Amino acid sequence: MYSISKSSVSDLFCYHCPEPENHSQISIDINLSKSLENLGLSIEQQKKYPEFIEMIKENELVDYMEGINWKIDHEDWEGSRMSFASKDSDEPLLFIDGKSTLWSAAKEKLFGDKPLSWKLSTSKYRIDSSGIRSQSMSEWSTLTPCGKLKNHDGNFYLDVMTTTEGLNHNWVRLIDDKGEVISAGLCGEIYSVAMLRDSVGKLNSPDHREFFKPNTHRSTRIRIDKETYETIKANKIETDQKTHNLFFSLMTRNCSKYTCEVASNAGLDLENSEFPSQLATRKILNAINFNPPTWMLRLFERVTSIFRHTLATGFAFIMGAWYQNPDVKELEDKYGHEWKVKPRKPFRSLKSFFDGTNSLMASSMKVAEWQNFVENYRLKRKAFLQTHKEELVVKEYFKVKDFENNWEKLEKEVMHEMPPKLDSGYLYLNHSHFIPTNDLEKKIADLTKNLSN
Repeated sequence: MYSISKSSVSDLFCYHCPEPENHSQISIDINLSKSLENLGLSIEQQKKYPEFIEMIKENELVDYMEGINWKIDHEDWEGSRMSFASKDSDEPLLFIDGKSTLWSAAKEKLFGDKPLSWKLSTSKYRIDSSGIRSQSMSEWSTLTPCGKLKNHDGNFYLDVMTTTEGLNHNWVRLIDDKGEVISAGLCGEIYSVAMLRDSVGKLNSPDHREFFKPNTHRSTRIRIDKETYETIKANKIETDQKTHNLFFSLMTRNCSKYTCEVASNAGLDLENSEFPSQLATRKILNAINFNPPTWMLRLFERVTSIFRHTLATGFAFIMGAWYQNPDVKELEDKYGHEWKVKPRKPFRSLKSFFDGTNSLMASSMKVAEWQNFVENYRLKRKAFLQTHKEELVVKEYFKVKDFENNWEKLEKEVMHEMPPKLDSGYLYLNHSHFIPTNDLEKKIADLTKNLSN
């Protein structure tokens, strides 16, 4: 059997974020105290129940509870607003399995008679829209919804999710025709030394960032059909969990790469592996707003290949990318024949030293840039529709029965349509010539054809 190293980040979160600067503990406590007051816990209660406060800090429950409330207020999620206040008692409460539970009972239920730690175990509990649930976040066999959307339109969707605060983290959401939301993401150990070593990861559901500061999340939503929904759910994510396809590498199969794997099952070509030199070149060119011709890009590639084969490869080696975790090898030997996606591992062949792939990395920043492009792409297509809408309003088309409803459907279709293929080219450009409108012109013509007659 494999074991998880104790040197890892707690709960195998995707990235090891640096500790905040050493501001005074007083200011941190003041901020926490204000947040607790907003969640119904008075200053007196905070002083009276120090164990409760320690548990809140250990599990960052303030951020999670505020996150649930934020989703209810801003993302149209169903549910009851979270509060630590009890109407019938001075004792604070927690929502466990959808029920309000006073702290004395909650403490025994969650941590036992003599708690050794106030950390909630992800193998026993998860946090979803109903609060704390007695259901494993990481050791599950079937995906279950973590919440439900109100006023859903009856379509199936795939959401590509990104955090915008700190290091980018990616995961996916699946939404069915009833508005029920499934969230899942891969995470793994990040070692303090040789951080590019691989590890046995975890498929968290919901993803550990789903309810954590959702105001810092960014979603790119793609409409899919029922068959695609079931394929992603059963044939990809649940199958990966069942066959222990949990290889994690900060370099080659991180949270971002797994998100792209899932997205490919929806027909979304989201290849995010690139060399550090490609990322640096693109950032510089975009910063100076320079769109180079193709021949110049090829020249950059040739020049940076020297860096790729020397410094970048050397850095990857020093940071442990060559290391093969015995726990990962054990899983691969046992279940690898069932894996549809085989992990790419650096330094596994002599050829890798010559083709530069030892420094090829899965980039979450590339996914974030792709999201920027998709938003731009869709907004420009919607602006095209808006221009034609103004003309049709003058011609009084919108007074015709059902025309306005059909037009609204067209606008929604554009805002959730399948985006263009992700490649390295368009990320360098101003994107203007990647906005086709011929299909929209045809759809507008179809809408107005009968009316014109």
